[in-house]
Amino acid sequence: MIMKHERNEDKNDFLLFLLPEIFTVIAGSTAVYAMGIFGKQLSVENALRNAVMTAMGLAVAGFFLRREQLDSQLDYDNDEHLMRFWIAVWSCLLLSLAFYLFLWYYLCSAICRSEFFSPQCFL
Repeated sequence: MIMKHERNEDKNDFLLFLLPEIFTVIAGSTAVYAMGIFGKQLSVENALRNAVMTAMGLAVAGFFLRREQLDSQLDYDNDEHLMRFWIAVWSCLLLSLAFYLFLWYYLCSAICRSEFFSPQCFL
């Protein structure tokens, strides 16, 4: 009976650790693909290339977090609070998306409407 309880606990720990990484890789690459298609109006091949590279980068970041946790190389008490890392990653992704939207839609459209540039300055 004890072995079954330990097995379930290990499975829950593994899923708790793996689910944020899977969510981050899927959400990050989907966001990059969508911004490439709709925001930058890239071709499907270029947007897909950017999404794949983003997914690989986020997966490597998750792998290094997992490796440092297993080797006990995390500073302070961060090995007990792994969600701090994922919250920081998600915050950076959201802030970069907000910055991109602000920069592209507000600043670039204001510059294009000015007298100094032609209307097709960022195409």
